[in-house]
Amino acid sequence: MNEIEPCIMTLKSSQFLNDQCKKCGKHFVFGETISMYQYDYYHPDCFSCGNCQKLLVNQGFFRQEDGCFYCLNCHIDNGPHCIKCNEPFLTGEILSQFDGKQFHNTCFLCDICQKIIERKNFSYENGKIICEICLKK
Repeated sequence: MNEIEPCIMTLKSSQFLNDQCKKCGKHFVFGETISMYQYDYYHPDCFSCGNCQKLLVNQGFFRQEDGCFYCLNCHIDNGPHCIKCNEPFLTGEILSQFDGKQFHNTCFLCDICQKIIERKNFSYENGKIICEICLKK
């Protein structure tokens, strides 16, 4: 459900971290607990949902294309959705795209036989997606 769980680490006074918080740009204090995600460091209060500000430590989250993090609820409410079923896309989920619209693979169906198009050839006629098999009928 989540992309990657954040790695939580505590800096000790003997350690030297010459990095800044990715979100606020402030330096870390020695001994401070920090969150790390994909080699970027965050203050715990900065590692939060970009929509509702809920802290993301110890819960699933989604990273949007613009780099903003969303908690599960905000991703469901504000993230990209399938044009057919209106359900959100989850990280790593395979999807189909046609005519600028995104579909879950299981929602990209032939309008005649209702079978999944997958990698089959199809045609788009009069606003309908028609699979290769139905075209030949």
